[in-house]
Parts: sequence; C-alpha cells; structure tokens
Amino acid sequence: GSRRRQGGWPWGAPRLRAQVGFNDIRIDDIVVGSMDLALSYRDGRAQGNLDVHTMAGGHGHADAMVLADLGYPGITRGLGQAPLSGHLRATGFDLTGLSGLTPRLRKVAGKVFADLEMSGRVGDPRPSGRFEWKDGSLALVGIGEYRKIHLLVQGDREVLRLDELTLESGAGDARITGRGRHREEGGYDVATRIRVNKLPLYAEGQPLATLSLDAQARSQVTTRQTQAEVAVSAARLVLSDAKKKQLQKLARPEDVVLLEDGRPLNAEQKRKLTRINAKLGLVGGQESTPTSPAPRPTVVVATVSAPRDVWIAGEDANLELSVQPGFRIEVGEAVQIFGKVTIRRGMVNLLGQRFDLQGESSVVFGGAPDRPELDVIAIFNDWQDDIVVELTVRGTAEDLEIGIRAPARPDLTESQLTTLVLTGRLTVGENTGSANGRGDQAASLLGGLVAGQVQKMLASKLPLDVLTIQTGSELGTARVEAGTYVTRRLYVGYVSRLGAMDPALVQNRNA
Repeated sequence: GSRRRQGGWPWGAPRLRAQVGFNDIRIDDIVVGSMDLALSYRDGRAQGNLDVHTMAGGHGHADAMVLADLGYPGITRGLGQAPLSGHLRATGFDLTGLSGLTPRLRKVAGKVFADLEMSGRVGDPRPSGRFEWKDGSLALVGIGEYRKIHLLVQGDREVLRLDELTLESGAGDARITGRGRHREEGGYDVATRIRVNKLPLYAEGQPLATLSLDAQARSQVTTRQTQAEVAVSAARLVLSDAKKKQLQKLARPEDVVLLEDGRPLNAEQKRKLTRINAKLGLVGGQESTPTSPAPRPTVVVATVSAPRDVWIAGEDANLELSVQPGFRIEVGEAVQIFGKVTIRRGMVNLLGQRFDLQGESSVVFGGAPDRPELDVIAIFNDWQDDIVVELTVRGTAEDLEIGIRAPARPDLTESQLTTLVLTGRLTVGENTGSANGRGDQAASLLGGLVAGQVQKMLASKLPLDVLTIQTGSELGTARVEAGTYVTRRLYVGYVSRLGAMDPALVQNRNA
C-alpha cells in the first residue's frame, strides 16, 4: 500500500507488510525443505524474518532491520549510510538441498552452525559472532569439485578471524588463514596466509595444471572493492599432459542473447543486448550513433610481488619466472592483467631439441590475459658443429616476428640454421639440395620426432626436472641430458654424448 503526501508523489512514503510460507520447496521435483518469510516496511523501518527447515535436518533463522527511507527519493539518494542490524542463527543447517539451485552449482553439502549479529551501516556491515561450515563439499560446473571443506570465522565488531579454510581436490589441498581489523573509514584491513599443495586447476571442465603456492596477502576490503597486495614466496604450476578434448565451450558467446516473448530474459541479457546494439549502431532496431555502455566497477585489484622461485613445468618446458614490481590483476566485468614477467632461466623442448631461454626474455601484459606481448630469446646448441643458434620471438600472437641467427657464424643462412634446428645436422655445400641430402634431413627429422615421443614417455615416469634427447644423422652426434633441482639454487645433471668425439675440441663423452 502507499500513503499520498500533501503535494507529493504516491510512492513517497510506502507501507508494506507481507508474509509468505512455502511448505514444500522443490528443486527438480524433489522436496528439499520448507520456508517462512515475513517482510514489512513502515515509517522508515524495513524488517525481514526468514526461517528455513531442510528435509536433511537442521534449522536456519535470519532477521534484519534497516532504518531507511525506501521511497523513491530515499532510494535515489542511496542506502549506504542507512543503519543496519540483524541476526543469523543456524544449528546443523544441511546445505545438500541447495544442490542444483543454479546451473553452475552442481553440488553442495555440509552443515552450517552460525550465531552472528550484524550491525553498522548497509555500506559498512560489521558482523560479530561465529560461523562454521563443517564436512563441506562443493562442485562447480567447469571449475572442479572440492571436498572436506572446513570454514571457521569468528570475532567481534572490531576484529574478525579466519581461523581456517581448508579443502581438498584431487590429490591436492589448500589452507587459508587470516585476520581482519575494522577501519574507521569503513571496511577491513585483512592479512591472509595462503598455502596450496598440488591443487588441480580446470578450464572448461578439462584439467589444466596443478598449483602449489606459498603466499601472503594484505588487503583492504569494502562492500564495493577489494585492493590486495600479494607476496608470493614460492609457486609451482605443473601443466597437465592430458590431451585436451575438442569440446564446445561452456560459456555462452558474447553475441548470443536469451529472450522470452521478445524481451531479454534478465538484467544481464538486457546489458548484453545493449552492448550489441551499441556496436551495431542500433537502438530499438533503428540506426543511431553508437554509444559505449558504462563499464562496471572493478571489484578486485591485486598487486602481485614474486621476484623468484615461481616455476612453470610440463613435459616440454621448465621455466623459472620473476614477476616485476607493479604487476597487477583487475577483476571486474572481465579479468585484466597489467605488468611484466621475466624469465630468469629455463628450457623448452621442440621436436626433440632443447632450447635454453635467456634471462632477458619477457612477457608483457597490457589488458586482456590472452594477448600478451612476447620478447623471447632461445638458444640452441649444436654440439657436433660447435654452433650456437639464437632464436627470437617478438610481438603478439596475431603479429609475431620470428628471427634466427648464429652470432659466431654470420656466413650461415636462415634456411641452413632452420634445417640445423629441425634435424640436428648442418647442411653446407653443393649436396644441400641433393636427394641424398634431403634423405638425411628427413631421417634426422624423423629421429627427432621419435626421440621427442620417447622423451615425453620417460619424463612422465621419472622424477626429473630436465630430460632431453637430441639426435643427429649419426650416433656420434646424439646427446642425452638428465637432471634435477636439488634446491632452488643447486642443479645436478648428467650429460652423455654417444659415440666418439673430436679430441681436438676437448670434449668428453660423459659430464
């Protein structure tokens, strides 16, 4: 109902009282519980009470009160400064019934115990009490499944403690602890410790890598934005060697809008339609001047510091990275990355050949995470001919510039150097283009491919950081290296050059 003010709008001072009861709450025709909801508003006081009972057991109760003018003038001024009070009580509240509540939430389980009081303002809530989620599990479509979740948060109006957030997934686990102190200007200063051990990561439902991480973070958290400074002590990302399946992407394309009776299905679909019409110069089906929609505010801004001991490993690569000062990640309507990552040391394997990446190599991000700018220098050593080949890759994925040269041998052409890299054999003189020469090149290339497959098979079975097999046209040119990092700064390796070596070059067969 509403009450008309003298000379004012009918909705200037609304009144509301509603009570709704649901005896059987169903998800996919399965009864999961019951709920009673009561709402009221009168004379600048909004109140709500919610009682939920689940079939699996447990009870949850929540009530809240906001002192604010919910008429049109009051809402346009904003509710951030409106006083807030509320309570949350839960006794063994079982979350199983919420499984499938959204398309992304495939499964959720565990019991919640809570005794929380809420005070402060709508724009700066200040909880106190205790909240615990025991024996939890969570499965999100396309992201992964987590089990043995335990979350415990407790504190008062001034200090909140994250005593523990632990979870397991696959063969890995994670543990996060933290402490937050309320700030006079609103929000919390939060200090967090993060430890992750071989936690699997997924992209579109397929295994991407496993992550091990030791980091600390300091954050300023408000209802509008989180600003964090993350210091990484050590990190290791091991890329999955599983062959990716060609599947349809789970995310809906940006140019597909869902409609019902010719209208956008919800606010998100309406925003997508507005963006598409703006790009096409259309509004309401008519041509107009394109306009850019107002961007959504950035929700998270994280500055990352990781000067060393950050590794990316896989069957064809082993790299140590260094994140340069000022590197930051912004999460809003989309994820954006800004900053520079340098390669301290590392190697990659291509066609059975080893390439050592130079320390001055770098990857620079300027926004979209999938469009970095590369500046990479890789070195290939031809031990048979004592030639060092330098390969450079610069630019973005859409506009790459690739160069190849041998600084000590300017007489060699790019074609000769490319053949050397691919086959492990240098071709010079008149026989370069002969049938016999091409046959030797093909044999060397085939040997490199076979060696590459053998290398992948062995690398997956042996506890080694480096395993390379380099082949040539003759047994005497073959080279095998195996090694591991005993500590961050100590590498132990063994190199074998098969066959007789040239004594004039003072080369030994084993090193």
